[in-house]
Amino acid sequence: MNSEQIFWLKGHKTEFQEDDFERSFDIYVKEPDTINENTGLFLISEGLGGLASSPSLVQMRERWSNRYNVVTLGVNYFGSRSFNKSAVFRIKNDMVDKLFNKLTEEQKDDYKSRNSNNPFDMLRYLKGQDLASEIFVHEVSDVNKEQIRDYFDYGYIQTIDCLCAVKYVLDMYKSKGKRLNAKRIFAYGVSFGGQLAQLCSKFAPNTFSLVADVSGYAFPERASMRPDSNTYQRTQISGVMLGKFKGFYYESDKNSKYYVTDDMLKIRTLCDKAHINTYKQHFKGKIIMFHGADDKLVDVKSKIALEKLYKKNKIDCVHYIFSEKDTDGEIIKSSGHAMDCDPIKLFEKYCEKYALESNQGWIKKEALTDFDIGKKIVYPAQYVNYVIDYSDTFPTITPAKIVNSFKRK
Repeated sequence: MNSEQIFWLKGHKTEFQEDDFERSFDIYVKEPDTINENTGLFLISEGLGGLASSPSLVQMRERWSNRYNVVTLGVNYFGSRSFNKSAVFRIKNDMVDKLFNKLTEEQKDDYKSRNSNNPFDMLRYLKGQDLASEIFVHEVSDVNKEQIRDYFDYGYIQTIDCLCAVKYVLDMYKSKGKRLNAKRIFAYGVSFGGQLAQLCSKFAPNTFSLVADVSGYAFPERASMRPDSNTYQRTQISGVMLGKFKGFYYESDKNSKYYVTDDMLKIRTLCDKAHINTYKQHFKGKIIMFHGADDKLVDVKSKIALEKLYKKNKIDCVHYIFSEKDTDGEIIKSSGHAMDCDPIKLFEKYCEKYALESNQGWIKKEALTDFDIGKKIVYPAQYVNYVIDYSDTFPTITPAKIVNSFKRK
């Protein structure tokens, strides 16, 4: 069995970068035991707070490389490490009381019976809930503060990092005389990883034949990206979304250079009608979405709306929505965020038939990627056109100002 390899790539300039700082990021590559003309590439994206080196993602890459005859790929994209540095949180007494009052009477009794002095133990009863606007935590240290060179950018440069990794791997095998099958390039992710899989397909619409998204966002949360100047960020602790007093990065002040514009939101959005009009002209693959009917973190209505837009534009999309009655205790364990699912068993049950080497008859996309075509993908916004350029060694993204721009409705 071939061991997994780690490579370091030079990163794209970040959204607000003004200096010549060169960042890098690491990627994880696992190839199957035998490479042939059918060997594809499978990008598996971690969610918010995850790393490509986490055991569950390592297991996916190892399991699926031979199962599907693909080179599996994991990426520690921009900002992923800023969410994995050690941080110590504390919760003030008034917030402890509010947290306790979120519990049912039965849960309160159970919590008291445990004689716990740690208020975070209450989170076990609230898993999957979004309490960010009500319950706030404070950091004891600054070690987890997002910095200008490593912050969560809601999918912008993070997507470019993933696509640069895809290009690097394709080129690596091509240089060895083992060109990977461009009709068999897949992407899969859970939560933010699911959104990232779809954004990769949006930014490179000629590249992916299969995109599977488990409970990803259809668009960035405006409140999170554009907070009040003295408010909070969001952080997930023990499966519960809580508020955290803001460290960095985007601002609500229009005079700040870190102000997040409508255009910046638009390029990160999956369900923009004008962008889907561009996307459908290129994308010939299949999108499979999974969502919990009672997801408190990512409203299922947003994904239903996205599904309708896809189908209206004749984009091949299948959407599975799981209610409480669909839980099986093994694959689907709840109807909440990501259904507390087993992501390996979920993919193998619902997506495997499209990923198997023996079943390629369904694939409609051409054997060319955006990297092969070498042209630009342009998504219009109000004041800029976002230009994703594939003419160089690695893809770049540039917000090109529109001359005499007018407000689009």
